[in-house]
Amino acid sequence: MSFRALLRRLVPMSFIAVIGCIEPYTPELNPNADKFLVIDAFFNTDGNSEVILSRTQSLYDTDVPQVVTNATVEVESSNGERYRFSQTGSGKYSTFQRGLSLANTYRIIVTTADGKKYQSPFVQASPSPRIDSVTWEVTSDQGVQIYANTRDAENKTKRYLWKYTETWLYTSAFQSSYFWENGSIYLRPAGDDIYRCYQTEFSTKILYSTTESLAEDIVSKFPVTYIPRTSERISNKYSILVTQFGLTQEGLDYWTQLKKNTENLGTLFDPQPSIISGNIQNTNDPKEVVLGFFSAGVSSEKRIFIPVEKLTRLSFPNYDTKYKNCASTLLQVNEIPTWNGFANELLIGPVYSVPNGGPPQLLGYSKGSIECVDCRRKNGTNVKPAFWQ
Repeated sequence: MSFRALLRRLVPMSFIAVIGCIEPYTPELNPNADKFLVIDAFFNTDGNSEVILSRTQSLYDTDVPQVVTNATVEVESSNGERYRFSQTGSGKYSTFQRGLSLANTYRIIVTTADGKKYQSPFVQASPSPRIDSVTWEVTSDQGVQIYANTRDAENKTKRYLWKYTETWLYTSAFQSSYFWENGSIYLRPAGDDIYRCYQTEFSTKILYSTTESLAEDIVSKFPVTYIPRTSERISNKYSILVTQFGLTQEGLDYWTQLKKNTENLGTLFDPQPSIISGNIQNTNDPKEVVLGFFSAGVSSEKRIFIPVEKLTRLSFPNYDTKYKNCASTLLQVNEIPTWNGFANELLIGPVYSVPNGGPPQLLGYSKGSIECVDCRRKNGTNVKPAFWQ
C-alpha cells in the first residue's frame, strides 16, 4: 500500500467514533467517504515529476482503487509560467523540467473531467541535498535493517521526508524447461524464462525527520525499513531505491499528523483519528474534502543492491516464499499425445529410470500447477528492470 493508498483508506477511518474496546462495533461511515479526491503530488524543479489522482475507498472495499483519468494537471510558477503534465498511465500524470529556480513559489492546478477545479496556494520550493548513502546491516535477530544518511552543509533543509521502492528477484518452485503443444513436447526457448521474476512494492510508511534541534543539519542512520530474516525479499537479490525530499514547516506538520492518524492507532493512549487538512481545495467549494499535500523542490535518489551472497552472517532460514505447498506429479510417456491438463499445469523436465544399470529410459515429464511453475502468477514480472545489475 503506497502513500496514496494510505490516504484512500484514511478518510473512512477518520469518521469512526471513539468507543470502548471490549464489544465489537461497526461504525456508521460518512456516505461520501469513498468519493473524496486524493492528489498525491510533488513538483520536482530539476527532474521528473509525477502526480497521482484517485478517489478514497470505503473501509471495507477491497476492489481496485478508483483512479481519476482525463484530468488536466498543471503547475504554475510565481513568475507566471505554467508546466503541463501529460497523462502517462491510469491516474498518473507526469512532466520533466530541468533547472527551475528554487527562489520561485509554485502551485498545482487540477481540473477534473467534470469541470471541477482544484488548486493549492503557492508554496515555497524546498532544497534537498544529495543522499550521502543508503546503508544496511544485519541485526541481532539476523534481519536486515536499511538506513538513509544525509547532510546539508549549508544548514538549510532541516526537515526531510523519505519514500522508497523495493524490487527483488524471486524464483518459482520449479523451473520449467519444456512445454507441451498439440501432442508434442518442445524445449522452452531461452527467452521464455518463467522461473525468475521481479516484484516491486512501494513504501507504505511515513518517514520523516528534522534536525532543527541539532547544531548541524546531519541525519545519520535514519531507519528506512526492516526486512525479516525469513523474507523472500532477501532470498536471492534485493534492491531498494530511496527518494529524499526537503519539507517546509507546513509539509512537516501535514506528514506528522498523517502519521499519527495512520500508524499510531490501536490503544486508548494513542491519538484519535481526525480529518487531515491538506493544502489543496476546490476553488468553487472550499468545504469539499480533498486529500493530499502539494510540495515542490528538488528530490534526491539513491539505489543499492543486496545479493544473498553478501548475507554470509545469516544462518540461512527456510524463506517465507509463495511456494510452500507446491508438489510435482508425473506425466507418463503414453499420456503425452492426449494430455489435456496444460491449461492448469506446466511441464518441468524429463524423468528417467535406469533399470538394472542399463541405459536411461524416459518415464515421462514432471509437471506442476501453473501457480507453482510460472513465477508471473505471483504478482511479478519476468522482464528484468532496466536498472537491474
